[in-house]
Amino acid sequence: MRQKLIQIIGMALVLLFAAVAPASAHEGHMHHLMGTVTAVDATRLDLTTTEGKSASVGLTPETKVFKGKTPATVADIKKGARVMIETDGSAEHPKAVTIYLGSEAK
Repeated sequence: MRQKLIQIIGMALVLLFAAVAPASAHEGHMHHLMGTVTAVDATRLDLTTTEGKSASVGLTPETKVFKGKTPATVADIKKGARVMIETDGSAEHPKAVTIYLGSEAK
């Protein structure tokens, strides 16, 4: 009887952790992307991440851009620039909240 109870509790814990795991992606919390810009226009920025994957983020009028501590604009972002992007955390269609410009790739 005791072994059966331990099995039931074990299965309950496994199911509990399985239900919680998808929430660990923190949908709705800020996420970060780092990489090199491959394309940019007024509404979207495409980049190759530091892991070598392609990523795309939406740009909005609320997106803030900085070069160092100096405010910049989306027009200052050029293909080949290194960036660190804080996104809104959306898994489907992430939007850039803040973009930090680094150096341009050589």
